[in-house]
Amino acid sequence: MKQCRILLMLHLAYCSATMMAQADFVALGGDATGSGGSVHWSLGQIADEVQNGETGVVSQGVQQTFANPSLHITPTAPRLDVRAFPTVTDNVVNLILPASTGSWRIGLYDANGRMLQQTSMRAGDHTLSLQGFAAGVHHLHVIDTDGTSYSFTLLHTDLP
Repeated sequence: MKQCRILLMLHLAYCSATMMAQADFVALGGDATGSGGSVHWSLGQIADEVQNGETGVVSQGVQQTFANPSLHITPTAPRLDVRAFPTVTDNVVNLILPASTGSWRIGLYDANGRMLQQTSMRAGDHTLSLQGFAAGVHHLHVIDTDGTSYSFTLLHTDLP
C-alpha cells in the first residue's frame, strides 16, 4: 500500500512537471515584417510576453478584446425629435420638445456634474438662458416621462 502511494505521488509529480496547456485562445492572428522589424499579433484573450534585444527589453501584456461573431445585436434608431441648439452659445439655447404624455424634465449641469438648473417643460419650442452661469462646458439632460434620456454638451462662451 505504501509503495502504491509513493508510485502515485511520483507519477503525479512527473505529470505535473511535463504537462502542457494551451496558453491562449486566439480567434485571429498573424505575422508582419517590415524594414523596422517584425511583429506577431493576435486577437484573443490575455497575452504576456517579454522581448530582449540589443537595445533594451520590452515587456508587453494586453487584455485583448474577444469578438464573438455569433452574437448579433440589432441597434435601434434613436429618436432625433428632441433638439437643442446652438451647442456653442454665449447666452441662450433653443430647445425643441416633441409631444409627450406629460412634462419633460430638464437638467443643466456643469462639467463637474453639479446641478445648475432643474425645471420641467411641456412639448413645444423653448429657450433656456445660460445667463448668470460661468462660461465653460455644460451638460443638458432632457428626460421624457417614459424615462427616455437625451444628453447634449453645450459650450457656454463669454463672447459678447
